[in-house]
Amino acid sequence: MISYMTQSENTHFKGLIEIRQDYPVSDMIFSPMKIVSLMSHYHTLLPGDLICCGTSVGARTMKPGTSIDIVIPGIGKLSNTFDDFSR
Repeated sequence: MISYMTQSENTHFKGLIEIRQDYPVSDMIFSPMKIVSLMSHYHTLLPGDLICCGTSVGARTMKPGTSIDIVIPGIGKLSNTFDDFSR
């Protein structure tokens, strides 16, 4: 089992090697277990569901076409490209 107390979250923009954000998951206001517990009281959580919790220092404005990778070592990587759906 992976302990969140030893994990960190890394954010990479535009596929760059540069890490834009890097912070320990243990610094979150609510632990991952608490967040899942709270969410599951109001929603049925299914495999593959994502719970977005905000951001930390290092956030930057995203323009359409910006790619972002969120990495938690030992767990995996989530890659997305920001799109403008307001058109």
